[in-house]
Amino acid sequence: MKIKKAVILAAGKGLRLRPLTENVPKTMVKLKGKPILEWILDSLNDTSFEEVIIVVGYKKENIINYFGNKYKNLKISYVVQEEQKGTAHAISLVEGRVEKKFLVMNGDVIASSKLISEISEYEPWDEWDIVIVGREVDDPWRYGIISFENEKINDIVEKPMPGEEPSKIANTGIYRFDTKIFSAIKITPLSRRNEYEITDSIKIMINLGAKVKLLISQEKIIDIGTKQDLEEAEKLL
Repeated sequence: MKIKKAVILAAGKGLRLRPLTENVPKTMVKLKGKPILEWILDSLNDTSFEEVIIVVGYKKENIINYFGNKYKNLKISYVVQEEQKGTAHAISLVEGRVEKKFLVMNGDVIASSKLISEISEYEPWDEWDIVIVGREVDDPWRYGIISFENEKINDIVEKPMPGEEPSKIANTGIYRFDTKIFSAIKITPLSRRNEYEITDSIKIMINLGAKVKLLISQEKIIDIGTKQDLEEAEKLL
């Protein structure tokens, strides 16, 4: 099953990128002359995707006015997250607007078209309830780290203490979901950050016996959380 719809989470304020995000949302910060979100859409445009649903919130007009309802070959629609209640809450807003399988990407992660095609078009993965893209990192204490055996994920540990990390494979924030995820989101409790976290929803699915696959990317993935990340991304691109 080729996935036709992607969801991009772009409602965040990007506090760690201030002052760059005082007047624009994080995904509209410029990278090599164009917004981070435009880099993501370019990657999606070069695949089989037909529609992108963007979850907007903070200074949403910047995104809506810039991209409108179409970007190159992609149809664009929007849902508004009025309050920043976390990634699981943001994803819950697209229930009823996506098909059986759909892609979700954090709006601060740039991935290659090759990787996006792999996760969205490889039909043997239809049997998995969730596919998560991971990448190897040198500083696992900064990330959500994936615990896995062979290709099956059994846990995601948020920012583990140095020496206690289950692996060096970080969750990139790129997911292939089945619509079963919405049932798990409905019973996801508030986290310590007072948000509904999609990683907690995934853990609920794991505990209920869901098949969650790890795809370790060999492609470069650019994760922009801080001004230092932005500077490194400028060099990589």
